[in-house]
Amino acid sequence: MKDIAKEIGVSVSYLSQLETGKVKPSLHTFKKLTDSLNTNIKYMLGETEKGNDNIVLTRKEDRKVLRNMEHGTELQFFNLLDGKNEMDPCIQRLNGHAISGKKAYTHKGQQFVYVLQGRIEIVVGGKKFILNKDDSIYFKSDLEHSYKNMLTEGSEILCIQAPPYF
Repeated sequence: MKDIAKEIGVSVSYLSQLETGKVKPSLHTFKKLTDSLNTNIKYMLGETEKGNDNIVLTRKEDRKVLRNMEHGTELQFFNLLDGKNEMDPCIQRLNGHAISGKKAYTHKGQQFVYVLQGRIEIVVGGKKFILNKDDSIYFKSDLEHSYKNMLTEGSEILCIQAPPYF
């Protein structure tokens, strides 16, 4: 446990609390944990079914959901999270004034964000953008990026990443 905590940049105490459900990780920490364990979110969420590699139908009630993430976000995944897809679409629900994390993210590929509801501020490569309902932004995801909900009520965004982040 000590080695994993060191590798992902958290304390052993935090990792223990995470394991027992006493704390919720940031998206960045969750991703680092799955990478460290040489697994994927599909496994961490208990998904074992295999789908057709060519067609993946996901009903609303069948989406895999990460609830109560550390910074007030919830993620709903549309695909099987099996590493076979060329893009990673998800809906992110952000509580009032929720943030994507304490630090900006970078990863390989491209990202598209569409605001389904609410108002968000997204910072990409040091530039701030305010997006309202039905606004969108596309950017190379190797640029540092972060976002926050500008409202006291929830906002919702559709994010599509290619290649998949998860």
